[in-house]
Amino acid sequence: TPSEALYLKKKLLVIPMKNQYEQQCNAMALKEIGVPVIYDFNIKSIKKLKDWISSKKIVGVDFSESPNKVINQLFIDYIKMKSKEKILCNYN
Repeated sequence: TPSEALYLKKKLLVIPMKNQYEQQCNAMALKEIGVPVIYDFNIKSIKKLKDWISSKKIVGVDFSESPNKVINQLFIDYIKMKSKEKILCNYN
């Protein structure tokens, strides 16, 4: 999987499946952190593939955060979001 490749610091290039929403979302997120994405096979994508093969670039992701810290932050963000929704609902 892409997450395993990132964690193991392996080269990564993704080709998302067409008409698969989750694949498209994952490809967009990976593209934002610098992972090459190929959507269609054409001359441009062949060049991108050749460039990727010859490149030594590995996208680095910091996985040093502890799972507890990440989960706590998710809960905090969720509670803040729900609090804002409640305030907005009570205001109207």
